Amino acid sequence: DILIVEDTTYLNFTHHPATQGIGSIGSKGQPNALRGVLVHSSLAIRAHDHEVLGLADQEVSIRDGFLPAEARKKNAKRTRPRESEKLARCGRRVIELAERPERLIFVFDREGDVFEAVVALQNANSRFVIRASWNRRIESEGERRYSFEAVMTEPVISTKEVVVPRAKGRKERRALLSIRAGSYR
Repeated sequence: DILIVEDTTYLNFTHHPATQGIGSIGSKGQPNALRGVLVHSSLAIRAHDHEVLGLADQEVSIRDGFLPAEARKKNAKRTRPRESEKLARCGRRVIELAERPERLIFVFDREGDVFEAVVALQNANSRFVIRASWNRRIESEGERRYSFEAVMTEPVISTKEVVVPRAKGRKERRALLSIRAGSYR
């Protein structure tokens, strides 16, 4: 099996003011503070030995900026593509190029917890692992439930102790993570 690990890198050119052809890379709270380019990459890794096979896909994008909140509310019908659609586009391109797409397992962080990516991968009968960001409604064993509650009913398959670093107003501590997994629609 081949893992296709997708993630976005923010190339920050804020301190190079003469650079042209770049856009906003900040968040909606600070839309004009950071300037640069977004690079979304799909890295192919052999699952059994973690050997990096190479870059399977890459998409470079430049943001025009963010729509003000008032414009987003007034314009409920989308007139421009959502940034999150890049996960689905990249996934479809990788699947089209693969000799054996059934061997692919897509791996996304919380950025991949979006409708477009899940639907595109399901429609291609692809396998995927997504770190959940939202408590999504799912169908599990014929009943509708919510993802976070469904996972909590799964058995613990592993535990791991991690160090939570010291932060402002908080001492360093150790935390025990319980790892659970399930397969849902």
